[in-house]
Amino acid sequence: MIIEILKHLAATATQKNEVVVNIPVLAFGMYKVPDNEDGVQIVLNAIHCGYRHFDSASIYDNEETLGKALQTSIFKSKIVKRSELFIASKVWNDVQKDGRDAVRRSVEQSLKDLQTDYLDICYIHWPIPGYFVETYKELILLCNEGKINSIGISNFNKLDYEELLSGIAKDEELLDFIPPLIHQFEISPFMYRPDMIQYFQNEHGILIAASKALNRFGAGSDRDDTTSMKIIQDIATLYSVTYAQILIRWSYQKGFIVLSKTSNILRMKENRNIFGEMKLLDSITTYNDVRIREELEVQRKMNS
Repeated sequence: MIIEILKHLAATATQKNEVVVNIPVLAFGMYKVPDNEDGVQIVLNAIHCGYRHFDSASIYDNEETLGKALQTSIFKSKIVKRSELFIASKVWNDVQKDGRDAVRRSVEQSLKDLQTDYLDICYIHWPIPGYFVETYKELILLCNEGKINSIGISNFNKLDYEELLSGIAKDEELLDFIPPLIHQFEISPFMYRPDMIQYFQNEHGILIAASKALNRFGAGSDRDDTTSMKIIQDIATLYSVTYAQILIRWSYQKGFIVLSKTSNILRMKENRNIFGEMKLLDSITTYNDVRIREELEVQRKMNS
């Protein structure tokens, strides 16, 4: 049975020393979930299927929907406790440009819409040049006030993060630096980024959340991924699982938090059921397709 909770040492708002933070590794993405009763039901179904990590953002314009579903689950049906949930929101680009007061108002509005006293994490959605360092500073203050438990970054590159560290170091009034807990960016077998993994995860100890983990093509890629898609489908057939399960399992084996979203209850359950031997997937990121197909054929013959 898969271990669904990722235990990670991190600095938090309430305790400056490192403490263990429990993070459900499979997050339910709120992007494009309808902002109506249908959306509420989708979230309720996800909770019933076992999802405890919800990835939201103010720009998705559906945080009230998520809030209603959470309230129903916590207080009405009582199938989950708030402490068992990991709720994320993000500060959008235009908010950053309007200054730190706007950042604070955005977070407080998210808290109101989500009907919660705190966020488990708040991300900077994109590193807007000239603004993201100040945005991060305000998130540190909100952390110290207990309104958010941890800070996340999203879509940063190495230079962005170095600028963040430099900007924080120059602020003599900032007493404590709370490093980001999670970095969320696009990563999958089709968009593999070893340099980013090495820098953020291995060198800085920042967890990686794989957004667009189920995309079949990397953003902006002109590569023909037909062969890789065929490999994944072959592996899925071999193990009697779905294409999505293979991609989610790949992210899990890499140690990533993975975002998935579906309105279909059956797929919600399937996406959480990710087990089995998936080592063959690594060849997709190294383009070693001949060896993978030979190994796959051997396994097929052994299983037939």
